[in-house]
Amino acid sequence: MSKDRFECPECGENFSSKTYLKEHFKVEHPGKHYRQLAGRKFSLPRLEKSFSTGILTGLMIAAGLVIAFQGYQAYSYDPVEVTVVTCDNCSYERFKGATERYFDVSYSEVNYDSERGRALSERYELNYVPGFIFGKDIEEKKNFTRVRNALVEFEDAYVMSDTRNEAAQRFSKGISPN
Repeated sequence: MSKDRFECPECGENFSSKTYLKEHFKVEHPGKHYRQLAGRKFSLPRLEKSFSTGILTGLMIAAGLVIAFQGYQAYSYDPVEVTVVTCDNCSYERFKGATERYFDVSYSEVNYDSERGRALSERYELNYVPGFIFGKDIEEKKNFTRVRNALVEFEDAYVMSDTRNEAAQRFSKGISPN
């Protein structure tokens, strides 16, 4: 049995032999140009099992990529804002390393000798520089409960305690400005 299938170029119907195609053409499409097409072979290849499996696998991978991309787009980078009241000789690399394990962080530095730095130090009762002031939005973050005990709550912010457990001193090198 031949694997070739012969397709009518006019209506697309398939036949198992050229003879059946020729008879179909005479009856269904009289006066058409069959003789010009008679020498050409019209066939539909049979799909191999591996080809079908490949197509199916490709579609599944494409669907997975579309879903993953949609998830990626849904993720919005929303960092925790941390204001660091710092000094010229202060360093807080250990603090950064510890904080960035739990959150995406955006830092802004303020020198404690500046007018704003003195105002922040007074407002949030900073006894040690560098002082770390977190925005209130940290409450909404997934890992907030892990760091909550190291923070002191104020009306509009959280501050890393510089008295309890000496957390600020453990994570930074700085001074006591008072």
